[in-house]
Amino acid sequence: MASVDLAIQVANMVWCVIPVVAQVFISVVSFVVHAIGFGVGGIVKGSCAALIMAYYGGYVAVGSICAILQHIGATWA
Repeated sequence: MASVDLAIQVANMVWCVIPVVAQVFISVVSFVVHAIGFGVGGIVKGSCAALIMAYYGGYVAVGSICAILQHIGATWA
């Protein structure tokens, strides 16, 4: 029975850690995306994000990496 109790304790610890890890992940991704120039108001002039946008020639397809990063930058503020 001790092994069952240990398994339950480990499972409970894992379920407690998952939300913390998820929040840290979201914070880090948001920080990096904003740092490279994808912001709430759009792409920051002269930033790495602007270079990415220029690579697309101004046309950004739905679902492209540029569109995804801009969505994160605009909504994960």
